[in-house]
Amino acid sequence: MRRRNALSILDVVRHQPGVSRADLSRAVNLSRATVSNIVDELISIGMLEEIGAMNTSRGRKPIGLNFCPHSRYEAGVSIEDGKCRIAICDLDGNPTHRGAVNIGKQLNSDAAAKLPKLWKTCCKKLAVQKNDWARWAWLYPVHYR
Repeated sequence: MRRRNALSILDVVRHQPGVSRADLSRAVNLSRATVSNIVDELISIGMLEEIGAMNTSRGRKPIGLNFCPHSRYEAGVSIEDGKCRIAICDLDGNPTHRGAVNIGKQLNSDAAAKLPKLWKTCCKKLAVQKNDWARWAWLYPVHYR
């Protein structure tokens, strides 16, 4: 339940940059306390950031929130035509790194040994750590007859 609430909050902030906690509470239909706790957790792991007080006509000035697409990465690996290609993207889907290595027509032990090196090279160039990954996928070609 908490994960689903966090995903709902991320979705709203992603599509409404600068939204306040109060507006967020109304948008996701959760109490202000629940939203505040989840937002604090998302800020602590770098997925959201506070952008400062917003102008209002009265009362306490709300603090706006922004989504941080570079807080996590997604990767796709494609193996076909004798090449292994890796693309790493931020959470907005913008490519941050691409790499490829020739692996030959068959994925033998020599070719397979090249894959971790390519993966580490991509991660090192981006200074991506193990817990920075949101998700990754391996894509293999499917041949239809």
